[in-house]
Amino acid sequence: MYSSAHVASMLIGALVILLLSILSSVMTRKEMARHTYPVAVLGMGILALVFLNVLFPSQYASLMHAMGWVKHGVGMEVIERCIQ
Repeated sequence: MYSSAHVASMLIGALVILLLSILSSVMTRKEMARHTYPVAVLGMGILALVFLNVLFPSQYASLMHAMGWVKHGVGMEVIERCIQ
């Protein structure tokens, strides 16, 4: 009924919510400026993408393609096949 991807995405979502909550609590305790939270979240997102690219390059490529950030057309496929 559920695949391992469903379970993994649910666990990752729960982990992200927990991490954002901890980040908010720490920043509130340290009385940091309110505008630093979005900057910290953006930085964490960029770091997550870098780690994903390093650790799991095929999943990173799949994610970028699904988001439409990387245009992978027929011309690029031809170049890749010529290089191999």
